[in-house]
Amino acid sequence: MENKISIVPDDKSHWLKLRHKNVNSTEVSCLYDANPYQTHFELYHYKRSEDIPSIEETEPMKWGSRLQNSIAYGVAQDRGWDKIREMKEYVYLPDTQLGSSFDFEVNGNEILEIKNVSERVYGKSWTEDEAPAHIEMQVQTQMLVSGYRKAWICALVGGNQVHLIERNYMPSVGESILKKVKHFWTRTDEPKIDYERDAEFIRSLYQNVDPNKIIEGDETLLALAQRYNALASQISLAENQKKAVQAQILMMAGDAEKVKHEKFTLSLGMVKESFIAAHTRAARRNFRLTMKAGENNGN
Repeated sequence: MENKISIVPDDKSHWLKLRHKNVNSTEVSCLYDANPYQTHFELYHYKRSEDIPSIEETEPMKWGSRLQNSIAYGVAQDRGWDKIREMKEYVYLPDTQLGSSFDFEVNGNEILEIKNVSERVYGKSWTEDEAPAHIEMQVQTQMLVSGYRKAWICALVGGNQVHLIERNYMPSVGESILKKVKHFWTRTDEPKIDYERDAEFIRSLYQNVDPNKIIEGDETLLALAQRYNALASQISLAENQKKAVQAQILMMAGDAEKVKHEKFTLSLGMVKESFIAAHTRAARRNFRLTMKAGENNGN
């Protein structure tokens, strides 16, 4: 096991700088294409950028942070764990550039990872014995980096049901993670792009425009332009058809507020008038395609 460094960050900015130098436990699953929030391609560019990305705190993240102490100490009390502490340290392996933050330590040498999960998400992504893949990888990485050999994944479901999963360190998984991370830092080629998942990130990469630059399109660009235009036409057609079906439904429903059927329920009540204050939209690149007559779909 290589040397590890443990440090308590001074503040959030310091913590973000430490994270930026390493692949972290929450990011390892990107290397296996198993992260629902970030792709391998996106991570590759983030880590090679001089800009340190901030982590925008969503409402679920905010409330998860607020509630995790109560969840952790409540579980410790129920389990009879006398030793519990919040782990404020950030630990990383400098040679591999692999790091991790943690939630809590229990029993002196075990990790307690807290997740506040809705019933819908739990039913879709969890089982009694297994967390989603990205969380399983997160916990294995935490044990790899810390040197601890046992962890607990604690999911508070729907605000009132605790599900606890015990995990032991798996050396074969640890070896795979180390290999993946080492390759990540030494590779010179970009990871494969998932154009559907990476679309918005790619847009963010190509925000600079030379107003005097014009390039000639080739056959590949022509094919992509035709594909884009065909999809846009399908969307427009579908929107018009949807409006037509909606009009038929409204005529049949008349002034009824609700339609009930054994296979569906349709609510048709009035929505109160509301006002949304005007806001400034960040500058972004225009994307408007105009096809010449007869050029769509290769015709």
